[in-house]
Amino acid sequence: MRDLTKGNIYKTFIIFAIPLVFSGLLSTAFNVINGIIAGKLLGEQGMAATGSTSALITFVSAICWGYTGGLAIYIAMLFGAGKYERLKSTLVTNTLLQVIVMFIICVLFVVFKNRVFDFLSIDTAVRKDAGIYFGIYMAGLVLILMNNHGLSILNAFGMSKYPFYMAILAAVIHISGTFICIKLLGMGVEGLAVSALTGAGVVDICYFFKIKKCFKEMGDTGKIKLDMSTVKRTVSFAIPVTFQQMIMYLSSFLISPMINAIGSQATVAYSVALKIYDVNAGVYQNSSKTLSNYAAQSVGAEQYSNLKKGVRVGFLQGLVFIAPFLIVSAVFAEPVCRMFFPKGAASEALTMAVTFVQLFLPLVIFNMVNNLFHSFFRGVKAMGNLVFLTAFGSASKLVLTLLLIPEMGMNGVWMGWVLSWITEAVAAVIIYRFGTWRKKYNL
Repeated sequence: MRDLTKGNIYKTFIIFAIPLVFSGLLSTAFNVINGIIAGKLLGEQGMAATGSTSALITFVSAICWGYTGGLAIYIAMLFGAGKYERLKSTLVTNTLLQVIVMFIICVLFVVFKNRVFDFLSIDTAVRKDAGIYFGIYMAGLVLILMNNHGLSILNAFGMSKYPFYMAILAAVIHISGTFICIKLLGMGVEGLAVSALTGAGVVDICYFFKIKKCFKEMGDTGKIKLDMSTVKRTVSFAIPVTFQQMIMYLSSFLISPMINAIGSQATVAYSVALKIYDVNAGVYQNSSKTLSNYAAQSVGAEQYSNLKKGVRVGFLQGLVFIAPFLIVSAVFAEPVCRMFFPKGAASEALTMAVTFVQLFLPLVIFNMVNNLFHSFFRGVKAMGNLVFLTAFGSASKLVLTLLLIPEMGMNGVWMGWVLSWITEAVAAVIIYRFGTWRKKYNL
């Protein structure tokens, strides 16, 4: 465990962020590998089947990501303040609550999947495979979500190396499991889901024992009791972040039917674009976790003078990490996109995906700014600013896409995405410079 507020800030940020960034890359590698295997071995139909429900799965996952994000900030503050007793009971009680709630939500979506598929306008040609993949994946989604939970909690303890090791373990299990399921056992899209869930389950066990060890290092005070009063204290952190995450992915969920309605080629292109975007976005998203945990520990220790300095260093760090990935993606756009398609493919979906990576993805730098301020406002508990910015950006994305799709098709989807990044980035800078959050910390 580590106090991030001590020592040289540049060194602290880099040392903490490097394992986080590589952990994120390995995690997003799951989706990339799924996409490549689906495209190479199962064809474009397999890729469309797994991609047609991706926005919904992400939206459901956002509920847990949000609650975990808020909980982790509160845990980081308790850690920074040295309140270990409250930390333990808070973590155990809220984790159990999350598992129960998410399991119920996932079961409901599986039960009513046909109605959900109707809303998503999923092509009848891929509906059967989509149903198989969606049913298995959602049934075990809690296992995958708990991976993120363990990572976030250890980050709150100032630890980033262990999650990196877990990302490697999950990647090895996932890759080997996918090969066994698809190539050796002859499974279809269900093999992709089974391998992902197997890797997640093993990693969950490792996280459980690591957090248990951390509890002992904080002082063994006997059996930890469930305390529902800790939920009330957590809610002020977790609910706004949960709401923020749901808003963030709601626009993508609502846009999915419009994309699926264009045709399976558009669905495939969007699926490929999302996977390439996730790789690039995962770099700065994981890098910015350094700032949120640094800010939260600083607030817990009442070292408010650290906050503005943390933003500056976080911004520079994000640029350094993301630049190489954006350059490689743009320069080698076609070879990168072709990895997801059968050999020699020259489909419309490929052209759409390449257009996104070459012309639109480089502007994700604006979304890096958005993510940086999201992390900062989360860390200083400026939840109103966080929710407003997310709602503003998501509404912009939805409205702009609705206006541009009729005239521009998939280019309208890409353009709506980029314009929403830019408008939200402008709003984020204004709120940071002139927002009321400064008064709370006398800045």
